Amino acid sequence: MTSPEKRLEELKARPSGQVVIARPGSWYRWIYVAKALGTIALALGTVVAVLGILALPLGFLAAGTNPLELLFPGMDETNNEPTNWLVQAGGWAVFGGLGLSLAGYGLDGAAGVKIAGPDIVTAGEIVNAPTRLARPLVRALDAAEAIRGSAAVREGWLTGIDVDAALWNLAQQFNAGVHLDGELRTVYEQVAGASVPDFREQIDAAEAAVLSCTERVREGTQRLVDIADRVAGFDRELAEPVRRAELTKERERKTRRTREQVAKLTAARTAVENIEPVLDNVADIAAGQLDAYGELPKIKKI
Repeated sequence: MTSPEKRLEELKARPSGQVVIARPGSWYRWIYVAKALGTIALALGTVVAVLGILALPLGFLAAGTNPLELLFPGMDETNNEPTNWLVQAGGWAVFGGLGLSLAGYGLDGAAGVKIAGPDIVTAGEIVNAPTRLARPLVRALDAAEAIRGSAAVREGWLTGIDVDAALWNLAQQFNAGVHLDGELRTVYEQVAGASVPDFREQIDAAEAAVLSCTERVREGTQRLVDIADRVAGFDRELAEPVRRAELTKERERKTRRTREQVAKLTAARTAVENIEPVLDNVADIAAGQLDAYGELPKIKKI
């Protein structure tokens, strides 16, 4: 896998807002689509408005009349000449282009605000994070990519492994650690040289929390790296034809046994569900008759 230093250099070369890790199920891709559409609408609207502005004077020159009369022919009752088509097109282009530009600007801005949310980790956030948190996270990125791209996962040998969820769990620890570290640095700057009460206990607790968070990120990364190494070893086994044939045969045998067991389980469940409630019926009948006898008048003993 790529060294953490080299991977950090690659992230530095990317746009700072580029999403590197996202919460599974988040809509950030659609947000990027909206942002792209907003940018296109803004550019297209600007071009249309500029063309409209250029068309207006040409229409005025071609008509050779008062521009206000061309734009608003109803203001002069004696003016029965139709408005020059170039002027009309220019006017519509200006207003339409401005409207499209404003809509694109609003869509682009709204998407930009939505992107900067808690459901993602960007390249800039990783690059600007403390090294003790950034290095293990980029190692986890490489490990996750190695697992996703492995033959064991692609060919279905390993199933039910949600690498994205595992990576996002590390990203949550990373985000929390970066935020706490930033708040701690701010406190250091404010407390230095100031006459304030002793907050040493709170600062010590925050420092311990940062160290604990960093350790959790490191441990989680190491577990993911260990899994990636084992998956790579399994891929090497799959690359050997004889070993692949053995594994394929064993997988087919296990699949067949699992299907047979599931069929037996289904049959056993069906048998339980199909048992007639005879005991309930007998108990209900007996209880009904006994209740009826119990309601009869009793003979008093003399």
